[in-house]
Amino acid sequence: MRTQYYFVHLPKCAGTSLLNSLGRMGERRLIIVSDYPQSKRAALEGLNQQLADRKLSIDDPDLIFGHDVFYGIHQHSGRPVQYATMMRDPVQRWISQYRYLVDCCQDETSPIFDYARSAVVGDGQVLSMEQCADQGQWTNVMTNYLAAAHDPDLDSARWAIQSNEQLKQTAFDFVDKMAFIGFVDSIQEDEAAITRWFGLKPKLKVVNSSKTTVADEISDQTLELIREINELDQAVYDRAKAVRISDL
Repeated sequence: MRTQYYFVHLPKCAGTSLLNSLGRMGERRLIIVSDYPQSKRAALEGLNQQLADRKLSIDDPDLIFGHDVFYGIHQHSGRPVQYATMMRDPVQRWISQYRYLVDCCQDETSPIFDYARSAVVGDGQVLSMEQCADQGQWTNVMTNYLAAAHDPDLDSARWAIQSNEQLKQTAFDFVDKMAFIGFVDSIQEDEAAITRWFGLKPKLKVVNSSKTTVADEISDQTLELIREINELDQAVYDRAKAVRISDL
């Protein structure tokens, strides 16, 4: 039987760009599991509802993709299963998220307009990168997503694991189980490999299409602060790089 892939979409790690290619698989081969932040149980119920709506079984899709994909969501699949993800340098990922939210907070048509304003606007002014980093915004996002996805408790939610050491180790455990980890800095090569699994040709768009007016120059002090608040992400990213190298 063909392998069934489960792709954990980490925010601002080129997942949306990758979907420019993968979306051509069609809705019978591709299911997106997202917008279920309450718990993994809610994500599983959402997946099952999508399958029912499309008159599919868990064995039918070739790819299940999304922010809320978690380890074990394949539990009733009869096909061989592999997990994959894309990661990004933690500082660059954080900067990309900041710039994205700055764009969204100025676009009333954005689906996350209200959240973006609450995240990056204070006293009517857009907060600087340094201000957001000093507030501890969006810290260790990759680690939190991976750890929550690997926690065996179906009722667990992101940012629910309190111990940093436990959080890091749980993310490590999921990284070690991944069949494939791609990286934004090798996106052309990795996107080609991923789309080849499904008989598609790469159709990658610009990875960072943000047109924000935020200045590109970032002080060393701000960069260091961003590094400090994402120490766990750096450790998990380094682990993923080591795993990738060992598999080549």
